[in-house]
Amino acid sequence: MEEGAAMSVCCGVGGCTHHFLTATGCFECVKCKAHGRETNMCQFCQEKIDDKPYCLGCSAGALLVPEADSEDARAIADKRADLSRHGVEHVNECSVEEVNDLYEQREVATARITGKTSQVPFPLYPTEELNKPQSEYWTPLIDINLEEGGSFIGDPDLKSKHAPKVLEFFSLLVDIRSKKRTDHKKEPEIYKVMPETCIEIASKSRLDSGFRVMCRAVRHNLDIKCPPVDESSCELVIDSKGEIGVRLGGKIPASMKKNVYDTELVCTAKDLLCCKCGCQSGSQDKERILCVLGCCI
Repeated sequence: MEEGAAMSVCCGVGGCTHHFLTATGCFECVKCKAHGRETNMCQFCQEKIDDKPYCLGCSAGALLVPEADSEDARAIADKRADLSRHGVEHVNECSVEEVNDLYEQREVATARITGKTSQVPFPLYPTEELNKPQSEYWTPLIDINLEEGGSFIGDPDLKSKHAPKVLEFFSLLVDIRSKKRTDHKKEPEIYKVMPETCIEIASKSRLDSGFRVMCRAVRHNLDIKCPPVDESSCELVIDSKGEIGVRLGGKIPASMKKNVYDTELVCTAKDLLCCKCGCQSGSQDKERILCVLGCCI
């Protein structure tokens, strides 16, 4: 009995694989290969950048998020040295993303110590608020199962008076605005795809525009290891000003390691209230620091 034509498995997108005839063309993603992952693609599930094949996830990340340029790459050694001088241990074992995160964390901490708190308003409250049975800054309303979509709006425990603000909150989470944000002739692509709430949280959590933390968060979210938001625990909350928000929690994997970190965040459409993460750059105890994984949750 003759064997059939050779078949391969295409990585597809979002974890949805499919089989295809190997003879029609089997490609390997250059970025996945560089990170030690084997990724086969059919001719339809790949994009070429500079004539090199990328899987759809990596190509989207490369197009939306520019890689660090040579000037930024050269600065990594300086950042490692600076962090080491300030007592950060094992900094030479950190990835480039972790070094950037730690350096930004030090910048934010230094700004607050020197009385520049108003320049870095978010997160509003220290991480220890998340460990209290009840925070004075927000009140839980109901638990939400994100896998069930918007069915929670009919939950009998959700008071009808909150329904309009709940709907407004979720609409603002996907509000993408087109406006001039930089002095570049062409605005960076990331501003065209990021909701206004995410841009505001990033910019108000850093001394600069928050552009770098947004870029790294998008790149991390496009990693196939990063779980979708519907796998996160979610609680609808109302803050002390009457604004509706959510408390999200989940396990976020490191991009280039096997570590998985417990990450949590509380925000409204206007404010980042509180966050924490178990990664080296994450916020703990009395700290008020937003790390990249906090953005990914």
